[in-house]
Amino acid sequence: MCIRDRIRAYDYFKKVQRNVILAFEKQKAGGKKGKQTEQQPISTCYLFYSPEYPDWQTAILEKLSKCEFNENFDCITDWKAQIKEETQQQDVMKKQLQFGAFAISEAKTVGKEAFDVKLPFDEAKVLEYHQDIIKRDINIENIQ
Repeated sequence: MCIRDRIRAYDYFKKVQRNVILAFEKQKAGGKKGKQTEQQPISTCYLFYSPEYPDWQTAILEKLSKCEFNENFDCITDWKAQIKEETQQQDVMKKQLQFGAFAISEAKTVGKEAFDVKLPFDEAKVLEYHQDIIKRDINIENIQ
């Protein structure tokens, strides 16, 4: 794996790590304020990943890969208007626009590789390799 792909894999892990810690802290706090209840200690963390994007996300990535960008990686092509034109359902359109915005923010860091429909690393292997760090961070026994 080249150094650029290793950096992307590490960035992926850091995002997962941050999200796990935030979710764990939220769970420990008991959710909404004033709704404190006695909870059993958490001993297992379940991590889910998908080895490929759903079709609608793949379509967005393919659309974005054809867009023009300036030197700051701001999209010159009006991809949002294209999605709004093509999509009738508001809930679907909202998800597409959010995912597109996320992909463009990633592209500002890694370039057009952010629009690849396949990651250059195996997510499961990255998570497995770093599982001891997550266990330590949130003080649990198991990750599945």
